Amino acid sequence: MTKWEQQLVAGGEYFSALGRYSVDLNFPAPRYQQVSRLGWDMGSWSTGLFHRYKRGYQDYNLDTLDDAVYGNNRVDNWSVFDLSVTYTGIKGLALTAGVLNLMDEDPPFSNQGATFQVGYDPRITDPVGRAFLLQASYQF
Repeated sequence: MTKWEQQLVAGGEYFSALGRYSVDLNFPAPRYQQVSRLGWDMGSWSTGLFHRYKRGYQDYNLDTLDDAVYGNNRVDNWSVFDLSVTYTGIKGLALTAGVLNLMDEDPPFSNQGATFQVGYDPRITDPVGRAFLLQASYQF
């Protein structure tokens, strides 16, 4: 994103959370995020390596319940890889196995206090470490 402006009330002041945690809007907006896939297919088999990335942002430090000021904390970039393998050799059936967050990365630290989770921002990152998935789907 290159620009983001939002009003809290009609005719009011515009606020931007772009690249920083906005106290007024109560959330951050990373300037850049992506999901990339590198895939390979051969017959009934396919595999994919996915990269999920969100650029870090300027966090805030809460000094009192009424006053938030920006401190020195910068939320780091968040980058995780996922891997999946799919088999489609049976008509109508697709079987998938995979690993999410392959390298078991922790979310970057954040001072946010807008949600009941602390130490990270669940709206931007995912606290679940390495997770495995199995999926079967059938089309009639």
